[in-house]
Amino acid sequence: MDKKIDIDKWLDLLMDKLKKSFGSRLIFVGHIGSWVRGEATSSSDIDVNVILDNIDFNDIITYKRIIKEMPHSNLACGFICSTEEIKAWPSHELVQFIYGCQVLHGNIYDLVSNPNESDLREHIKISSAMIVEAVRHSFIYGPDIKKDVHNLSHSYKSSFFILQAWMLLFKREYILTKKEMLSILENDDKEILDININWSKLEKDREERPEYYFEILEKWGSKMLKGVI
Repeated sequence: MDKKIDIDKWLDLLMDKLKKSFGSRLIFVGHIGSWVRGEATSSSDIDVNVILDNIDFNDIITYKRIIKEMPHSNLACGFICSTEEIKAWPSHELVQFIYGCQVLHGNIYDLVSNPNESDLREHIKISSAMIVEAVRHSFIYGPDIKKDVHNLSHSYKSSFFILQAWMLLFKREYILTKKEMLSILENDDKEILDININWSKLEKDREERPEYYFEILEKWGSKMLKGVI
């Protein structure tokens, strides 16, 4: 991992600003994503989720100001919401929020429960359907396949989160890192994640055989979608 950003100092500074601005209204702060997994680079997003007792647009303005004051503010990511909103949030969207979360403030289980089997199936189903739709749409309607193939990065990135949910559902195990996940996968699952991990190194290969990257992801997304019926 690139050490140019001291992530601990960054998070400490953010927490200090949040506490000064929101005080006892600050209910929960959680850090998720590649920095938590130890797989970040200096250009990776810093994903932080903030929950307040309640929220209005002035709170959003305040939070925007806090983020703009942070060093490397262009890397800041995540969401802010109220306790009422997070309790009403679709459970299938909370897999990453709960698992692999570095808790900076509060107790996550005061707010939400672990996703159940139905939630995990819904997460896999919706995320896989989005991949299938995105890949087919881009392949059919995109103007230039050699350029359009580079736009598949988000879909390949989401494959890791689908695999995490799949392992939770069928193996009852949460795999935190891509490296660990790659070591236990086989066949197309392994190939898809390997492409995700090495995406930046494969630019030339994508341009030389773009159809391959469309086809393998389309078939994999369809397989995952049908696998939770």
